[in-house]
Amino acid sequence: MVIQLLNLMEAATLEPAKRPNFKDFVYWLPYIIHPILAAIIGWAYFDHVSYNNLSALQIGACVPLFIKQIINVLPKGKPA
Repeated sequence: MVIQLLNLMEAATLEPAKRPNFKDFVYWLPYIIHPILAAIIGWAYFDHVSYNNLSALQIGACVPLFIKQIINVLPKGKPA
């Protein structure tokens, strides 16, 4: 949720013409999906190891950024 709040604060600094449509449901999907993915990855990662709260927070915060980076690396368009 921290990453999403940072994105929301960044969107608030944009000029009104460039701001996302906050009324659109698609804009709010990451606020639902990212915490769920972070919880699943965190559960899978920490299922059989000991951990502290800080490491769990770091893993959960990194998951949306990791997924975003994977999406940015994937080639665009149809494969040849």
